[in-house]
Amino acid sequence: MMIPFQALFYTTFNLPFGVFVMRNTFLQLPWELSEAAAVDGASATRTLLFVLRPLVVPGIATTVLYAFLFWPAALLYPRPGLGRGQGLATGPVRVARAGRHRLRLLGA
Repeated sequence: MMIPFQALFYTTFNLPFGVFVMRNTFLQLPWELSEAAAVDGASATRTLLFVLRPLVVPGIATTVLYAFLFWPAALLYPRPGLGRGQGLATGPVRVARAGRHRLRLLGA
């Protein structure tokens, strides 16, 4: 089956890196900001959304960027798990094929 193989691939390569980056991002935040928000009467949810989230956005952007940079590998590795059928392809492979087809229609 395609889905378990592809899910295993993405989980194996993208999840550990994302957890590592986000963990380090949260560890660099000063604890005093959360304490100050609690003293001011903010709940844990409000502290996370309005105090810590603006400081975590660069870490989220980094994680998304690296996950996107690993996207070409998604064209190569899931393919063996699909078998030999002509119509079988993963999502990234279908997008790449559609892009090439559109370029041919444009005369490139």
